[in-house]
Amino acid sequence: MNGKILLVDSEEPIRHVILNILRNYSVLAVDSSGAALKILNEEPFDLVLINLPFKPTHSLFLKIKELYKDLPCLLLISFLEVETAVEFLKTGIYGFILKPFTRQEILTTVEESLWKFRLLNENVRLKLLLPLFEMTQNLGVRPEFNDIFHQIVNLVMRETGADLVSFSYHNFLNDSVFDEVKTTPAGAHQGIFSFIQWVKAHFKHLETPLLITGLGEEYQDVVNQIQSIHYSSLMVYPLRSKNHLMGFLICGKISRKNHFFARDNEFFSIIGNQLAIVLENYRLIEELENAHFESLKGLASAIEAKDAYTSGHCDRLIEHSLMFADKLNLSDEERKKLRYGAALHDIGKIGIKESILGKPGKLTTAEYEEMKRHPKIGADILQNINFLKPVTPIIYHHQECYDGSGYPEGISGEQIPLGSRIVAILDTFDAMTTDRPYRQAVPVQRAIDELNRYAGKQFDPYLVKIFTDFIQEKA
Repeated sequence: MNGKILLVDSEEPIRHVILNILRNYSVLAVDSSGAALKILNEEPFDLVLINLPFKPTHSLFLKIKELYKDLPCLLLISFLEVETAVEFLKTGIYGFILKPFTRQEILTTVEESLWKFRLLNENVRLKLLLPLFEMTQNLGVRPEFNDIFHQIVNLVMRETGADLVSFSYHNFLNDSVFDEVKTTPAGAHQGIFSFIQWVKAHFKHLETPLLITGLGEEYQDVVNQIQSIHYSSLMVYPLRSKNHLMGFLICGKISRKNHFFARDNEFFSIIGNQLAIVLENYRLIEELENAHFESLKGLASAIEAKDAYTSGHCDRLIEHSLMFADKLNLSDEERKKLRYGAALHDIGKIGIKESILGKPGKLTTAEYEEMKRHPKIGADILQNINFLKPVTPIIYHHQECYDGSGYPEGISGEQIPLGSRIVAILDTFDAMTTDRPYRQAVPVQRAIDELNRYAGKQFDPYLVKIFTDFIQEKA
């Protein structure tokens, strides 16, 4: 039979009788409240059966409810007043077994309690899986990863009472590490990043959850890493997919009355397995997006190859766009959009005649009108690619002017998307500082002067200052 039972019985003859009745279960017997609390701190149980004098029984039961609120308890009693029974029931007792008892009464009450406990756990499991399933499904609509992360953090904190939830995963695409921390106590995050690094260094081969309770001398180096945080209990859960370590879910509790226990492994197993699926799906989406982007970037480079004078234009714009992203503290998603926009801003030139693209002299009015079509052609290309749809406005409006004199829509100021305003500056600067069929490159300082001259007319003056300051610092 399934079920691990802790028998707390100070009467040796009764203890032996009950052990015999429950011989088909896994039963551990102790004779005092202190011994019971000690073993509960070390091992998980599915049921506690208590046979002690009334006062120790009452005290032990309340302590178990305080520390392990969902752990079922049964009381063996000779007599109980109605008021006392009601009080026990209000505080969550699973049931009573009156002495003298029969073998069948013990077996039936124990089995019913274990069944009820299993049903409760299954309901909790389903309750946990539903939001995780929804998160996994939401990957299809490509949310920011941080949104999913914070949903998981909130779920873990709510269900476990953790004071800290730290999450670290290895990004396979760019070999960087993403770390996030959420804490409830003020200042509790101090030193946690160094602790995360300690976990990565010491547990990179971790196969199963690591439970650390009652941090003492043997974990002094952990304590040193955590610095001022005084955690009484830590759970480190490895996130694995296809036998590959993807990262860790790290949770901490501060109160010494509220430890993690081995029974929490099931909860973390549910969370960890689903989180690993989310990570793996997210990684695959990232890989597909990067592969698609690289294909389009290759197409943009092929367009550049038609004109030897624009070689490297795309890469230079990407480099400078990332500088803007840093200076403006853009989110990861906005940073990615800007990078894509900088790389693909001229992709629409694939629909423009080579004779116009490579013409060494001034374009005729008709040729200029033809050239003006390239932002719309580029936007139309990207509009059909799901993950690049957010980049479409950058491509479509990158030839607009700050004063409204540009094309294709003639919008002005902050009506023009931020990415388009940035690309307009970068595109013009790069055009001025590289050789073209109709002229040689101008010196960097002259290009800066030209940007300043047209700030407020063709370009956003605030962005011009950021860029020119950066170029002068770099020089």
